[in-house]
Amino acid sequence: MAKYIQKEETKYSNNEYENMPSIYNRGERLTTKNKTAVDWDKVGEIVKRYGFDYCLITDTFCSYGERGVHETDFVVYIKMPFTEEWLQEKRKNQEYQEIHKFMDLSSDIFHRLHDCVHELDEETGLFFNTSWAGNCGMFGTDDVKRQSYSFGSSFSSWAYITDRWSPTINDTLRHLKKGVYTLMDTRHLKENI
Repeated sequence: MAKYIQKEETKYSNNEYENMPSIYNRGERLTTKNKTAVDWDKVGEIVKRYGFDYCLITDTFCSYGERGVHETDFVVYIKMPFTEEWLQEKRKNQEYQEIHKFMDLSSDIFHRLHDCVHELDEETGLFFNTSWAGNCGMFGTDDVKRQSYSFGSSFSSWAYITDRWSPTINDTLRHLKKGVYTLMDTRHLKENI
């Protein structure tokens, strides 16, 4: 049985998974101070079982407002087998069909990543964003009430990663090397963990 259970009033029969505890359950910001609330051994076990890696990317300048406390982001990821240069070249030349071909070939990775995040949601204090995925794409539907885990169905370029977690203010380069990734992340814990 899952350690965390979705609130009854947020349940909907057509959601991506029957139990999605993160729906409307965002709590406090993950920091170096409260990260001990998460069972990282359990996180590592789950992530490894699905064939992914994870890291904690931390800001380097104490932005949280309390001396010695740094904001931290949890990232579960897999490095893709093609280069940033290949991806940027395809985008520059508007060869989107080539990118989509690799996305189709990677559908198993996207589904495994969602399954991994779902288990992390049920078994750990980590919070994951959920939303309607839109009406197209792998997780898309015309049912606007349907909730699924956000993102994790495309490729994140190195430019995107270093924009999201700038190496000038985060320890990104300690954890990730230049490349293209498929990933999902969170900055929050569930409420009342």
